[in-house]
Amino acid sequence: MIENTALVVNLYRPPVTDDLFSDTVLNSTVDVLAMLAGYWLAGRLPAWASTAAVVGIVLFVGYWIRDDVGIT
Repeated sequence: MIENTALVVNLYRPPVTDDLFSDTVLNSTVDVLAMLAGYWLAGRLPAWASTAAVVGIVLFVGYWIRDDVGIT
């Protein structure tokens, strides 16, 4: 709920980007839907499968867009 407040956005805003005020409605909607899907899956999968899925997703995204610390 506080993710899109000016305080949090200003913490992560690059100095060259003055037009970033918050996430788009589409981005926020997909974030909520992804959270709901993850919550639903985590409630139905065994713990090892949930853990494997999280690790796999982090590694995939880290490799694909280089958006994770330590993955080059």
